[in-house]
Amino acid sequence: MGRAKDLPREKMSWGSYASIEIPKRYLTPEVMEIVKDYVTHKDDLPDKNTVQFYSDNAANGRFEDLEAELIELGIPFDRYTGQDFDIDPETRYYRPATDGSPEVDVAILEQREYGEFVPVSEIRGIIELNPEDFKMKLQEILEEWAPGIQPLSQWA
Repeated sequence: MGRAKDLPREKMSWGSYASIEIPKRYLTPEVMEIVKDYVTHKDDLPDKNTVQFYSDNAANGRFEDLEAELIELGIPFDRYTGQDFDIDPETRYYRPATDGSPEVDVAILEQREYGEFVPVSEIRGIIELNPEDFKMKLQEILEEWAPGIQPLSQWA
């Protein structure tokens, strides 16, 4: 298994909290060698099928180079960015394409106490629609801002 080519390596520097969760079955020695360059802590999660890695010093609350390498290798992950100064909390979901479904790569903004949210500006434009159009437009908005994503545990 090779590394993503021509990607600059991130150095540990001042940053924000981020965690990344990966199914255990993908954590080969080669992948662990890549992951250890970016994270400072590791926790086995209660479901025993995934591992969460995290750092309090991730650049902009992300592991951009690590995420790019995982995508190149076709490894699914969930990355959470904690709120810090001007960084909004978000979760990035990556699922590689399979025979039955297309690739999913989406970052969803969150409000810490309430979870995912849809911007009010998206909702204002549909208030006056008739019920059929309202439902169709609402479904489009949900797919854009909070799509249904296969749980990471299903990849374990």
